[in-house]
Amino acid sequence: MDKEGQMASGNIPQCVSMRIADRLLDKWAVEERTSLDITTIYRQMKAGKFPQPVRVGRRRVAWRESDVAAWEDGLEVGTRL
Repeated sequence: MDKEGQMASGNIPQCVSMRIADRLLDKWAVEERTSLDITTIYRQMKAGKFPQPVRVGRRRVAWRESDVAAWEDGLEVGTRL
């Protein structure tokens, strides 16, 4: 930020850029990305092995892309779920 409290061009605080980059994935996107069906996803959530979704409407939920990516990073290669 400069002396007037304005952002210098091209300098976005990291916390703001993280929020901008964190997309919400609907169940179809999560199924496609993880190769799991929605029933398995909910079983994994109940067991504490998959991230919880966020409510985006009265009857709709979505998962943060960063949460799903962190879950993917935590998987061991060559092991069963």
